[in-house]
Amino acid sequence: MIGISVIQENELGVFTKKQLLQSEYDRGLYFIDDLDFNTHSINDFYDYLEFHDITDYVFISEGKRIQNLVQFLNNNQNIRFHLCDSNFNHKEGEITTINSVKRDFFEILCRFQDSSSSNWGMQLKNGIRFWITGFYPYEFRNGLIKHIYIYNIELLNVISNDIIMNSAINSAIIIDNTDEIGSLCHPLICLNLSEIKKNEHLTSTQLCSKKDIQSVINYFESTSVIDNSSKIQGIIDYASIMDIDRNNRLFYHNHGIYRDYQGNQKVTDLLSSSYLSLMNKRSYLKKNPANPLWDIVPLLINISAHLDGDQTVFITPFSKYFLQQTVSEYTAIKFIGIINSNTCYVYNTLTNQMFRVNKPFLVFLEYYLKGQLHSSELVSKFSNYDKILDKFNYFLETN
Repeated sequence: MIGISVIQENELGVFTKKQLLQSEYDRGLYFIDDLDFNTHSINDFYDYLEFHDITDYVFISEGKRIQNLVQFLNNNQNIRFHLCDSNFNHKEGEITTINSVKRDFFEILCRFQDSSSSNWGMQLKNGIRFWITGFYPYEFRNGLIKHIYIYNIELLNVISNDIIMNSAINSAIIIDNTDEIGSLCHPLICLNLSEIKKNEHLTSTQLCSKKDIQSVINYFESTSVIDNSSKIQGIIDYASIMDIDRNNRLFYHNHGIYRDYQGNQKVTDLLSSSYLSLMNKRSYLKKNPANPLWDIVPLLINISAHLDGDQTVFITPFSKYFLQQTVSEYTAIKFIGIINSNTCYVYNTLTNQMFRVNKPFLVFLEYYLKGQLHSSELVSKFSNYDKILDKFNYFLETN
């Protein structure tokens, strides 16, 4: 069976897939995968296709990095990968396979409208913040490599091939002080750190001690307040300092491989170490158990940096404000309440949207986040409880 995806590639080299309706193609001949390139590695991709008995895979894209990825896949896998542009002009692979796909998909693609991403600047800033702080969104599993820093370009020849294979398809190589990055034919996104600094895309960060970070966490847990008068967007090596690093980044220097931005925690002296060897060595490093409170604080620090005033109240399951109870287990959080400069908001963590609300709404939100929405305690607080509840539920359903 032939696998197909239509890939949009933005200025950074980040891939997104265009949706193809199942009703528009023969599902007996073609397989349209839904694998997320942000959260799955090159190895995951291949295993996924192999599970579905894919013998050939055709990328349809106008991008530049995609060509490097296809060449890499063909050099490392048994599945045959092909590449053409949106007019089905051959770029890589077998032209006969591309022509067979053209017969069935030419009219479908003619109906597509270009939807190039315009949020690459935000993607870059977020990615650099994750890399510096070591704190990545929880959907990035432990051991999925998202960023690889190399001190100089020669180190690219030393990195074990299976490190790249276990990197997310939308992951990045970060190189400092080089003019040669534009000529690299690499399957991962390549970022020039000196250019990032020059164009002021580097996140505003601060170095803190473990004691200082713990004070911020404790104060937030008891008050729901984040005090961010310096407007920092992240704490350098937050995850490594708090020993909650999930192994999503690597730092290659001439004298070894490190797990942290500051270069204090060396994993090994052997630059050619395999992925399995690195993960085994890192598993012996001290690591605290998962803690949802510790994991949400970096997000709130970043949000507070973009709001007015020094202090911001955040309504979450893991802190005390209207309700003294807290939640100690992980729970999906779509909405976070915010009180900033005496104005109340609800923040959608999935869409990055902010909605202005009133204070009773935030009371309901906290009780909802803590599984107490229908408690007698909340009912007794409001004479018009049912009316507020209807509006609250309608908001949750429509946003």
